[in-house]
Amino acid sequence: MPGDISNGLVAKVLESLKNYAGPVDSVIFDKLNKYQLDFMLNIRTSQKTIPIALVTGTYEYLRPERIFTILKISNSEDNENEYSGDYSPEKDSIIIEDKYSIVSGDKILVTGFVRPIYVSMARDSGGGKLNDRISKTVDPIIEEDYHDYLVEAVLSEYRKVNPEFRKYEDIKKDVKRTSYSLLRTNRFGV
Repeated sequence: MPGDISNGLVAKVLESLKNYAGPVDSVIFDKLNKYQLDFMLNIRTSQKTIPIALVTGTYEYLRPERIFTILKISNSEDNENEYSGDYSPEKDSIIIEDKYSIVSGDKILVTGFVRPIYVSMARDSGGGKLNDRISKTVDPIIEEDYHDYLVEAVLSEYRKVNPEFRKYEDIKKDVKRTSYSLLRTNRFGV
């Protein structure tokens, strides 16, 4: 059920702080969001592949808002035609070389590092606003491999009440190691 993972992470933080005057849930959700954003932008922990539907006669497509660094652009296996092109940083767009060969319904697949969208006018494929803000009803979009690190990162802010909580710098090092390990095992983008 949506939110079960998020509520479980909050419960872990509260359990670790049970002997202290701890924060309320909303403060913990804010801190989880802060660390998810840091992991995704600065350590680049999440890759996704996002399809872009092509339209006959249109050869320029904006970079998907969720992707902040493009790693690869490829053709969908279901396409009628094969397309070639490139990403133009100046236009922040993907340019298809032969606009006359484009068949509506074909897709290009854009793979890259993603960021959570917390405040956005972007729309998901169902027309609703995108909002990845961790809450009672929205789970983290960061992979499960990093959930315990999110909890530890929040707890690192409470080292004054419990010096056994890890320092954030040490947690970040472990997140980086995990990120490199997962990249080597080719688990991303699947």
